[in-house]
Amino acid sequence: MSKITMDLTIPEEGGAATEPRFLPAQQLLERPEITAIQGKIDRLTIYTQEERMFAVESRTLVSKLGKALEAKRKEALAPHKKETDAINAWFKERTEKVDRWLEHLDRELSADRRRQEEAARKQREEQEAAERKAQEEARAKAAEAAASIEEDLGASFSNLDAVMPPEAPRTPDVVAQEPAKTIRTASGGVSVRKNWTWEIQEGLTEEQALALIPVAFHSINRGEITRAVQSGSRDIPGLHIYQKEVNADL
Repeated sequence: MSKITMDLTIPEEGGAATEPRFLPAQQLLERPEITAIQGKIDRLTIYTQEERMFAVESRTLVSKLGKALEAKRKEALAPHKKETDAINAWFKERTEKVDRWLEHLDRELSADRRRQEEAARKQREEQEAAERKAQEEARAKAAEAAASIEEDLGASFSNLDAVMPPEAPRTPDVVAQEPAKTIRTASGGVSVRKNWTWEIQEGLTEEQALALIPVAFHSINRGEITRAVQSGSRDIPGLHIYQKEVNADL
C-alpha cells in the first residue's frame, strides 16, 4: 500500500466554502488526499495488516488535519481578539458593579425580612404573655369572689359549682404579621424563596470535615454536593445543610 501524505500549505485558490472567511479551512477538508480516504475511514473494519497500516497512516493524517483546522480557527479569531477583549472588559466592569448592587440589595432585603420576623416573634410572645396574665388575673378574681360568697352565705351555700366566675378580661385578637414573601412594585418585584444549601459545620476545619464526609464528596466538590443537596440529600456528615433565602425577579 502506498504511503498517505498531506501537504498542509493552503493554495491561493481552489475549493469552496459557505463563507469566504472559512475558505482556508474548507480547502483543507477538500484536498484530494482527504477526500480519497474519508469514505474508506467511515467503512473501515480492521482484519488485515494492510488495513491496519491504512488505519495508522490515516490516523496520523487526520490528526494533522485536526491541528491544522484548529490553527485556522485561531487565525480567523485573531483579528477580532482585541475588539473582543475590549468588549469583555467594558461589560465586565459594568456587570461587576451591577452584581455588587444586587448583592447589597439582596443583603438588605434579607436583613429587613429577618427584622420583620423578629418583630413578629416578639409581638406573638407579648400577646401570649398578655393572655396568660389576663387568665391569671381572672382566676384570682374568681377565687376571691368565691371566697367572699362562701363567707357571706355560710356553709349552706358552700357548693360553689353553680357560681359563675366573672368573665376574664378579653384581649383583642392581634395576629402577628409575618413579612410578605412577595413584594411588587410598578416596575417589577421580588419574591422570596428558600433554597437548600450547605456549609461546613461550625467549629470544624476542612480537614476535620473531610474525615466525616462520605468518600463521594471527599474533594469537597461544591458542584456535586450542591446537586446532591438540591436533589434531596439532607444528612451528609460534616456538613450543615439548611435553607437559605434568595430573592428572585418576578
